[in-house]
Amino acid sequence: MGRPRKYATAAERQAAYRARLAKDQRWVLVDRSCLELIVANQERVREAICLAAASGDPLALRCRAASAQTCLEKLAVWFEGHAAPSNHTARRED
Repeated sequence: MGRPRKYATAAERQAAYRARLAKDQRWVLVDRSCLELIVANQERVREAICLAAASGDPLALRCRAASAQTCLEKLAVWFEGHAAPSNHTARRED
């Protein structure tokens, strides 16, 4: 004799699964086409930075990296450092 079923129907099992997902805030549903567009744009920025660095652009030389995410982080740090103090402070408080 096997063990008793935890859920009587597939609908109960699905409802329990969705309830577990709702509790776990690490998981979100995303539109795949939007995510692919974001990733493609990140890679496009990284490639543009690499090309500009190859031609000697000083900002590109400071911001180039192996990953698109790192390039964007370096760009954000650079622009945050050059932002007007009043604008920078106001943005951080939001």
